[in-house]
Amino acid sequence: MRTAMQNLHERWGLSTSKIARALDISQRVARLARDGTTTAQGAEKLDGFLNRVHDHGIEEPAAWMAEPVVNGFTVTRWHLYAAGLHELLVRNAIGTITDADLLHRHDPDWRRTYWTSSTTFVASDGHLSIREKTYDEVRAQVGGR
Repeated sequence: MRTAMQNLHERWGLSTSKIARALDISQRVARLARDGTTTAQGAEKLDGFLNRVHDHGIEEPAAWMAEPVVNGFTVTRWHLYAAGLHELLVRNAIGTITDADLLHRHDPDWRRTYWTSSTTFVASDGHLSIREKTYDEVRAQVGGR
């Protein structure tokens, strides 16, 4: 029978470092738990959480968790999982809470806290380039609540 740690690695494809961050444990403890030498508190809960999200239609839960919640902002669902917002994330997977509402419940000032200051564009030479983004561009991108 596979352990939750083995499931996190093999079924969900999570790296040892990602598991360690999600469970707030050292990478050494995560490696030992993966090898069966010790247990990692929270591994069963994380595995169960990913199963629930998958059961609600998210085909690749680990990838979904790693994507920015809203394009143009640096916060991912992993950040929100680490902050303890497990049930809100499940509701987000189901579709009963929007991405913006999810972030608002975590940090009402999320648009200022997590916006990224750069954006990509195709330059005159045809190659992608990076430039600084203004706050107004970010506000326009998400509807400026």
